[in-house]
Amino acid sequence: SRGNIWVTTEQGISMVSPTGKTSNFSKGHGITTSDFRVGCVTRTVDGIMIFGSHDGVFAFNPDLLSANIPLPSPVVTGVTVYGDHQGADDKEIFCPKSPLSLSYAENTLRVDFGILDPSVAPAIIWSYNVEGVGNRWLPVTPESGILLRELPPGDYRLAIKASVPNQTEEAMTVLPFTIKPPLWATWWAKCLYAVIIALIIWLGMRFYRKRLDLEYDLALERKILLSGKKRQNHIFSTNIISYTCFTKKGLSFEAM
Repeated sequence: SRGNIWVTTEQGISMVSPTGKTSNFSKGHGITTSDFRVGCVTRTVDGIMIFGSHDGVFAFNPDLLSANIPLPSPVVTGVTVYGDHQGADDKEIFCPKSPLSLSYAENTLRVDFGILDPSVAPAIIWSYNVEGVGNRWLPVTPESGILLRELPPGDYRLAIKASVPNQTEEAMTVLPFTIKPPLWATWWAKCLYAVIIALIIWLGMRFYRKRLDLEYDLALERKILLSGKKRQNHIFSTNIISYTCFTKKGLSFEAM
């Protein structure tokens, strides 16, 4: 058909065009089987391709077989939040609301996802990315789910992307969620810590100021006392000298 070469593979049927471009068709494109028999292929006069398999005969019109699959939007089907004790504290959230808010103890979770059209599910390649953790897109399957372990408090966006090989169209869904910090790490608790620290610094500076004032007053009082003692000693010395002089004059007068 139009110079194209059709071959069977373990994943389905592939077409190689005259330009060398390869298009792969699998169950997502309507190929019902991949267990084809070797050499069991023919084409009818009206262009219908017929392939034989262990499950029977598969026939299709190449002109009606499109390599592009209309992708439905992925959906998050459920979230399992794991508790501290295995199984006992687990919590399942079906069809979670967006955004999802979790406590700091609910930081390990599994996200299940899929599409509502199972006919195209086998052809889809899945990947995911968690904004806030890294920028890498990681492969995943709906069977394994997305397991996120011990996330620190913060805001996150889980992006789940569905794509098909040889197709530029992609479909994506985003689940925003928040891991709330513990009570002692909230913003208002940090503000309270700042106020307490500022109060301690203020009280310390006030105590230090009062101590300096007290030391100054004591030093001034000692200086005043010392000055008073010196004055008293000076007066006493002056009196003694005056008395001595007066006595000497008295004795001199008597001798005359």
